[in-house]
Amino acid sequence: KCNILYKSAGQCNGDTNCMWSTDDNECVSSCEVRPDEQCAGSSRCILLNNGCSTDCKYKHLDITTCNADPSCTYDTVSGICGTACNATNNADICASNTMCMWANAACSSSCRSLHTAQSPCDADMMCLWDPSRQLCLANCTTSDTDTCLSNSGCRWRGDHCELSCYNKYTTNAVSCRADSNCAINPSSGSCTDACATLGSEPACDASSQLCIWRSLSSRCVTKCQFTATAPSTCAATSGCQWDTAVGSCGPDCGSVPTQVSCNANDGCTYLSLIHI
Repeated sequence: KCNILYKSAGQCNGDTNCMWSTDDNECVSSCEVRPDEQCAGSSRCILLNNGCSTDCKYKHLDITTCNADPSCTYDTVSGICGTACNATNNADICASNTMCMWANAACSSSCRSLHTAQSPCDADMMCLWDPSRQLCLANCTTSDTDTCLSNSGCRWRGDHCELSCYNKYTTNAVSCRADSNCAINPSSGSCTDACATLGSEPACDASSQLCIWRSLSSRCVTKCQFTATAPSTCAATSGCQWDTAVGSCGPDCGSVPTQVSCNANDGCTYLSLIHI
């Protein structure tokens, strides 16, 4: 096993069958050698149509290598390599890529990446031209809930259909933060749906840069390091505690999933249960 063979990141990453997990601080099996049912065991892995693969945002850091990979596509707005639309049949993975949209039970290129002019945009019934921003966006004018939810460029809010946070604000941080349903993605700087609005574990995992799923309460929450920046506010946040070693807010000991990650936190101690 990788965790037995290698004890350092350098040695671990030198073996194509292994990769260093920053979550667990140990060497684990690479995504490409994992069976489908074990793919979700690492935040760096993603299950695509052709099996488990390293998430494109970790695999490629530049546009050239990203677009040369058939399972990836470069998002010119967020500046991050994302999953190619035709590489997944998963609605949540599809919706997490701003270059794609989930519509009619399939993942396809988003309106803004398909059409750059008004005429072809108007001819596409799934799209709607925004004259103020000169952009082709998802058509969210429907009053039907199912139709609204079938298009990943739209969100159902209360009693109406509206544009998703990304389509609404893109990289306008001020307007994004002013909307309680939205939040800024710390990696891309683009506007995304607030963690609290993501009602399922797959949807939450698709926004793993910002959010984390709490299994005990069955809800999606913002990661502690983005919720609070001071010891006092961190201590007042449920599920969080201040990590004095790194000087930032992190998950409390009860929320740490593994022994390795528990022992890596100076404020926590892993206790093994002894059965007599």
